[in-house]
Formats: sequence, C-alpha cells, structure tokens
Amino acid sequence: MKRSDPSQITLLDLVSQKVCERCGGTILAPTVRGVPRGSCHCPSAAEAEVKMVRGKPKDCCWKVIAAYERDYPDAEVAKKRGASSVNRGSRVALHCETCTARLEYTGKWIREAGA
Repeated sequence: MKRSDPSQITLLDLVSQKVCERCGGTILAPTVRGVPRGSCHCPSAAEAEVKMVRGKPKDCCWKVIAAYERDYPDAEVAKKRGASSVNRGSRVALHCETCTARLEYTGKWIREAGA
C-alpha cells in the first residue's frame, strides 16, 4: 500500500518496532491519546526539560496577588490552610499571565518560572 500523505500511519507502522539509536530501547507507535510506548525513555527535543527558578515575585506578579486577595473573600483562610499543607497541590497557587510564572503561597509568596 502506497502512502498518499507522509504523516499518515499505516498498519505496518503500528505493528513494526523501531529501535532508539541512543539507548537501544524499542519505540512503539503512541497510543490513541498520544502516550509514548516502548522501552526507550530518552527525552525528545520537544520534551526537553525546562529548569524552574524560584524567587521573589516581580511587580506584575504582585498585581495578580493583589487582585486575588481583593476579589476572593476567603483568601486568608485558604492561604493559612495551604501554607501548613505538606501536599504541594493543596497550596494556593496563581498564574501570572504577563511573565508566565507560577505563584505559590508557602507562608510567603514564591515565584516559580522557567529559566
């Protein structure tokens, strides 16, 4: 069967295994939802890790924090409950669209952004 589109997956592509040149692991076709399969876990160029840098919030971040504390009536209760939590997902976290940073309250506001 001849391909009409180079990005089109054929049955042979789904059945055949490819071998990673770096680690020698197998690379199988991804699942329907895009989850990679096989024994190769080398990071691809698209999945390159971004180093996160933590520090003090910038001026644009303080505007987001002020809006949160002004508009959300239970902000102090949520911050108090989240700051004492060991689970990071229970903490109060905001997103600054200007600098695309994550703002997290851990007793004080911390800015986390990609380097």
